[in-house]
Amino acid sequence: MNAEPRTGFPAAPREMGTLIQAQDWAATPLGPIGGWPQSLRTTVEILLAHSIPMVALWGEQLVQIYNDGYRALMGGKHPAGLGQPHRDSWPEIWHIDEPIFRRVRQGETLSYEDKFYPVARHGLSEEAWFSLTYSPLRDEAGAVAGVLVTVVETTDRIRARAARQESERRLDGMLVASGLSADFRALFEAAPAPFLVVAPRGLQIVAANEAYLRATMTDRAALLGRMIFDAFPADPADPDQSGVANLRASLERVIATRSTDVMPVQRYPIRRPEAQGGFEERWWAPVNSPVLGRNGEIAFIIHRVEDVTAQFRAEAAQRESEERFRLIVENTQDYAIFTTDAEDRIDAWFPGAARVFGWSAEEAVGQPAAILFTPEDREHGVPEAEVETARRDGAAANVRWHSRKDGSRVFIEGSTRALRGPDGVLEGFLKIGQDVTERRASEERQRLLMREVDHRAKNALAVVQTVLRLTRADDMPSFVKAIEGRVAALARAQTLLAEQRWHGADLRALLLGELAPFLAGQRADLAGPRVFLPAAMAQPMAMAVHELATNALKHGALSVPEGRIAVAWSLTGGSPGVLRLRWSEAGGPPVEGTPMRRGFGSRVLEGTVRDQLGGAVALRWERTGLLCEFEVPLRRGG
Repeated sequence: MNAEPRTGFPAAPREMGTLIQAQDWAATPLGPIGGWPQSLRTTVEILLAHSIPMVALWGEQLVQIYNDGYRALMGGKHPAGLGQPHRDSWPEIWHIDEPIFRRVRQGETLSYEDKFYPVARHGLSEEAWFSLTYSPLRDEAGAVAGVLVTVVETTDRIRARAARQESERRLDGMLVASGLSADFRALFEAAPAPFLVVAPRGLQIVAANEAYLRATMTDRAALLGRMIFDAFPADPADPDQSGVANLRASLERVIATRSTDVMPVQRYPIRRPEAQGGFEERWWAPVNSPVLGRNGEIAFIIHRVEDVTAQFRAEAAQRESEERFRLIVENTQDYAIFTTDAEDRIDAWFPGAARVFGWSAEEAVGQPAAILFTPEDREHGVPEAEVETARRDGAAANVRWHSRKDGSRVFIEGSTRALRGPDGVLEGFLKIGQDVTERRASEERQRLLMREVDHRAKNALAVVQTVLRLTRADDMPSFVKAIEGRVAALARAQTLLAEQRWHGADLRALLLGELAPFLAGQRADLAGPRVFLPAAMAQPMAMAVHELATNALKHGALSVPEGRIAVAWSLTGGSPGVLRLRWSEAGGPPVEGTPMRRGFGSRVLEGTVRDQLGGAVALRWERTGLLCEFEVPLRRGG
């Protein structure tokens, strides 16, 4: 059973494989791909798999099918040339190819090396050279059905060879005119340094050695016979370029003085190859030397250059790095940076060191670095031990208190590093230190604060334990509710203290915070001067107010919408004085007298005001509501 003919070329994932499959072959003499003979299909698969330029010419009209390499040789003839008869695609060379095709169709295989073709790939005729092989393509019956052409363009090589020959001819002519040995040409070509030979009249390029062509990314054919500044023009996009003007002036000096002119390093960008476009920035070290003829006139000028781009960029980077370092050092104010000699005497003193230690550069340079150490460290030999460690190990830590010019102290975190030359000899020391005095003080304050937090937290836990132990309730929900309320009061007091860094709490803020959870439209009138409660008073005071509010919610003014609370306070007795606070309720249910049983709230009030705060508390149940008065000495809360 016959298999269905394939219509694709899976072995050829290149661009031409895609184009061939997309081509409307039904409109060509070959017809649809599905109808192609297997011999043609195999040929196409083979040429598509190769990078060497290849074209298959099939049938009586020699219809073209080519690969990616050949497509590059087609120039402007692609893509129209795909599926087109060879004669229609290359009419300008048909008179050369037609006799060759006739012989190949008779079974011959023909090869040509550097064959000349006047092709018109881009609309205009151009001279081109190719190395080609023409092979017969046979069909299933063994008859020749087409031609396979393998082609490699050698135009650049032919032109380069011609340019070299022309260069040699011109150079030989000048050598004869100047009376120099013919060996000069061999030395010129073999020289590793880039050389260019320029005629004094018109400054035309006569010759260029291989090293020059490599350095300038050019070829002889593009240089010979051209005026040097036409071959190497200024970059039109670079208004600051001076290389062309400087080179012209140097060549004119050579002609005028008939002596060698050594130019300083020049920035002279050169044009990149056409495929890349634009100009490439380069730096050169040029020397222009005259070669005199027999009668003393200048026969030609040798332009020798050295590409110093890499060296120039490295030096520029070094200068930039040094300048950046200088700016960093001079503008770094939080770091003391200075250097000392091998005897640890200050020899460079930067602004950061002056700011940190107080000595100016004039005062510090020449002084021993030990002046920066505290008297006790100097007495114990710390400066000497530090530089000895750096001398031995390469570096030494410098983390300690130091002395300023005014006698005050500064805490430095830094290091001392040994500076050695290329031969390993110690040249001095680099000292870098950061002033962390403020940070150290802040850390000390933080440690104190943490100790205070720890102390307050332990106190709060002790209060919570007391609350848990003393709370009574008829059932578990009531117990939980009471505990949650009292712990919340403690938490609110903790928050106020934390906001003030545990220095204390504002009385009005504390009252508002404790009353807010209990108010549901009722009024709470607060009146009194600003009082800042010491930290130790805040939590007991919060618990006392919480218990008063809880009692008001259960039995007093806050149990009805019409109720209201009034809290007034005053200070007496001078500084720090005694705090007198009065809690009164109105608008609540009528009070029938003093309760028969003392609740937890009463006990909390007595425990906090009397025992913790050292004050006195009085409770009176008047007809209009509870009246509570207490006084506490503020000094007890310090």
